[in-house]
Amino acid sequence: MTITVLTQPNCAACRWVTKSLDAEGLPYELRDVRDDPSAEDLLVGIYQRLRPGMHPQTPVTILEDHGIVFGPDIRSRLRELRQASAA
Repeated sequence: MTITVLTQPNCAACRWVTKSLDAEGLPYELRDVRDDPSAEDLLVGIYQRLRPGMHPQTPVTILEDHGIVFGPDIRSRLRELRQASAA
């Protein structure tokens, strides 16, 4: 599974997501929305499509073929994926 975390500097919730992924031993790509215009465009596009009218915020974790997680609650989503694959 390819994992991309849209992040920005000094984001405590972003650090929580990366620590959670590290603890699970899952590789991921960090994309800083402040330094990478295409990452910012991706963040804005995700919000326009899935959360219209809301202000884009980080973290947003993109789990290829398994959805998008808004905010720091990555552990719950990973648990759901593990349970689904075990069934």
